[in-house]
Amino acid sequence: MKKYIYTFACFAIAILVSRHVVSDLKQEERIWALEQQIVTLGRERVGHDNVKEEYIHDDRTESQQMTASINRGKRQRDNRTQKETKKTFDTLKFATPILLELNIVDSATLTKIPGIGAKSASMIIRYREQLGGYVTPYQIGEKLVWESAQEKMDEWCRLWLKADTGMIRKLNVNSAGFKDILRHPYISYEQTKALVNYRDKHRRISGLEVLNMLEEFDKNDIERLTPYLSF
Repeated sequence: MKKYIYTFACFAIAILVSRHVVSDLKQEERIWALEQQIVTLGRERVGHDNVKEEYIHDDRTESQQMTASINRGKRQRDNRTQKETKKTFDTLKFATPILLELNIVDSATLTKIPGIGAKSASMIIRYREQLGGYVTPYQIGEKLVWESAQEKMDEWCRLWLKADTGMIRKLNVNSAGFKDILRHPYISYEQTKALVNYRDKHRRISGLEVLNMLEEFDKNDIERLTPYLSF
């Protein structure tokens, strides 16, 4: 009987131990399976992040390439526009010399003369209005004083420009006001004052001989003014 009880007790203990071992093994299996899931998830996360980074990088690269392409296209269009503008500008110039009447020509026609641009043409027209007209084409050199213009002056005045003195608008010094006389490029403030004072005192200026009497005018002044004054 005692032997039977002892055997039963040993068998029960063995069962309990085996159940504990089995339980531990199952627990370890579950832990191992969980660790594998964690590792798998980690790998998938890393792969997803890499794909995301590659996508962002590719997206940025594509944007940069598009911007560079747009800028390159813009530069090419600008270069073509400049070339076309220069070509158009060149074709608008006269190919061979043609004499233009300086006292009636407009600024657009003047710019067709090689070497004369819009700024120079505008200055020529403005000076013509101030003078009342040109006696000689070389008078434009009194305004176009920079070196490149002076180098071209003789060519312009011999081959391209002429001046008809019959078209000059004269200044009547007996009827013109002080400011009108002073506005003429060849008459200074002191000379204007001398003319007006003489006119007020003698009622009128009879002719160029009066200028010879006034110390404010020298021979060169009178010679320059002769085509422009009327009495």
